Amino acid sequence: MMTWWIRPLYKPPCFITILDSRSVNNCSERTMHENLSLKILKTHITDTGNYSCEVVNAHGTFHSSFMLQVLVRPSVSVTINPAGFPECSAVGGIPAAEISWIPESDNVTTRREMAPDTTWTVISTYRVQIIPEREVTCNVSHPTFTHSQILTIVIPAGTIYIRWFVMSGLLFILIIVLLFIWKSPSCRCPRKHTPGG
Repeated sequence: MMTWWIRPLYKPPCFITILDSRSVNNCSERTMHENLSLKILKTHITDTGNYSCEVVNAHGTFHSSFMLQVLVRPSVSVTINPAGFPECSAVGGIPAAEISWIPESDNVTTRREMAPDTTWTVISTYRVQIIPEREVTCNVSHPTFTHSQILTIVIPAGTIYIRWFVMSGLLFILIIVLLFIWKSPSCRCPRKHTPGG
């Protein structure tokens, strides 16, 4: 007799028992036994979990178990963000991708977000002032890639003007706010009256 005990992370446990030519299967229709092996058709993220096999024969009872992790390949891209900095993205991967830059820099911000379907999005921003027409390279590593994905982008000549425009706009808004506060009647201090004045 052989029994597969399946304990997925995201759904209730189930089992498949094979005794001679008969079998009992309370798992999904995608999960079946074939030649004493377990077969999963059209693997889903929800198939991630612990799988245990128990075999009982004349020589005793034998156990074997392993953890199945379903990998999902992310889609990768590199762009120039609105602030004028190179930004590398790896969207919809399991597990989360790893991103690095060439040339290396300490001034890189990376954020990771998990979607409701448990896939990960990783966005890395290269916050370094780069001479226009120079290039930077984004290196994305993931278990589903045979080799790291290497994406290169050339910094457009207009990027420095985009940054200047953004910074100038923020400075202009700050000046307007300060002028508004300064001219506001509630912010003016009452004048001191001097004797005889």
